[in-house]
Amino acid sequence: MVRSKIMKKMLACGLALTLTMASAMVVNASSMGGGSSMGGGSSMGGGSSMGSASESSGSGNSSSDSGNSYVGTVKGTSQVTVNGKIVISTIGGQYGASNVNGVAVITPKAAVNAALGVKDGETAAVRIFKSFYGPLAQKCVADTAAALNMKLGPVLDITMGKVSNGKYINVQEALAPIAVTVGIPDSFKTAGSVYYVINVQPGGKVVLLSDIDSDPNTITFETTGFGVFAIVK
Repeated sequence: MVRSKIMKKMLACGLALTLTMASAMVVNASSMGGGSSMGGGSSMGGGSSMGSASESSGSGNSSSDSGNSYVGTVKGTSQVTVNGKIVISTIGGQYGASNVNGVAVITPKAAVNAALGVKDGETAAVRIFKSFYGPLAQKCVADTAAALNMKLGPVLDITMGKVSNGKYINVQEALAPIAVTVGIPDSFKTAGSVYYVINVQPGGKVVLLSDIDSDPNTITFETTGFGVFAIVK
């Protein structure tokens, strides 16, 4: 649920951020250029890996991505239980989010393909890992959570793109919103809490995403941008 009042605050995120609360709150900051590191020493720029290699395993397809290995799904992390039913992600890729109770892209595959501009012969792909986000993203997340009096939970790196001719091509901005459902870990569940996601994107944009599902054990959000996603309550 979204708070009814519009709230503006100034946050320190390298440079001052103007924080506007709405159904999708967007904050712009020039302190995080597209080439800056936002996680674990890996760049957020197109073609770079979002997660630690130790987070992923499996015998999936392999392709090259600027020297990074494109590996298969970690068992159990590409599905989530929603209202007692198992939901499996509609697209393949790298799933290594060991800090949550599963995660799944729930937008139908055809719609994901359209949103990512996937053409004949190409395949949509997602990369979702436990985030080891860098200091700039950490400050943006921490300052946003503090300004909204919210508690910070697990943080994920999520990127989406397409595999073409064996190479992963990152898509930074989708043409339409793509929905993702994340299982909230037991250690972060509190009865009656309202959950949100703070999304920090390359270039310094920070977006507060609302939970659009009714299951207290999961959070579902829609996004057109990718990067660091922090669950807060």
